[in-house]
Amino acid sequence: SAPELDYIAVAKGSVAPDPQPMGTRYEAEEQTYISTVPAKENPFASGKQTVSGFSSKNYYLTVPLQTLEKTGPYQISVTYSNPDASALALYYSINGRVHQNPIQLRTTASPNIFVTDTFTAYLDNGLNDLGFFLDQADGSGLEIDFVTVTDKTEEELIAEDAAEVEQLIN
Repeated sequence: SAPELDYIAVAKGSVAPDPQPMGTRYEAEEQTYISTVPAKENPFASGKQTVSGFSSKNYYLTVPLQTLEKTGPYQISVTYSNPDASALALYYSINGRVHQNPIQLRTTASPNIFVTDTFTAYLDNGLNDLGFFLDQADGSGLEIDFVTVTDKTEEELIAEDAAEVEQLIN
């Protein structure tokens, strides 16, 4: 069966990126990457650089988070480009513990298009480390731009956005 279309946004004749996630942003090129190629230039990335070279689980990105004030569920968003022809399974770890439900990364068909996927994870108060890796060798085109973390639910973020829009209108 044909894949379902979520939405299409067109702006000035080009594909518009996903809405930017809210929360604390961690630029990938400023984090620790193990056995990956160094940060590479990409003028379409938010910080003008990305982290790539995810060719196996020995190549991963570690994101040390700022000190969190509470234990509980957090929304974690990964903004990336996946020009490979197929979707990829991006595995993640929290404080060294690998989670068995990977994030299914969509294909973007171009290294110049970035999209965002969000998942919920349980984080401890204090310091936490997030890790990201692929469990296959065919994801060398993957480029991670940034990771965003917030303790707000999607519903709370939508409500905040609606309140901001109403303030602008009034």
